[in-house]
Amino acid sequence: MRRVARDAAEFVEHRGQKQNFLVAPECIFFDMEMPPVEEVVDILRRDPAATVRNAERAPGEADESFVDGAKTAPLEQLIERGGR
Repeated sequence: MRRVARDAAEFVEHRGQKQNFLVAPECIFFDMEMPPVEEVVDILRRDPAATVRNAERAPGEADESFVDGAKTAPLEQLIERGGR
């Protein structure tokens, strides 16, 4: 189930929980051009301090194949699959 914050109240509600959530476009205002998602993902994958977590597993539960796949799969494949 995807959780989406569509207003300030929903953002505050979701912010206090551990599961990631999406922020609806109408809640975000940028005065700058955002980099392409491929560039952001590539930067994060190269950062040794970045972590990868499989939302289908409990926090701390090891899933090395998922982590390895997320860090080594071609960017196009990773983005197309949404990290799965």
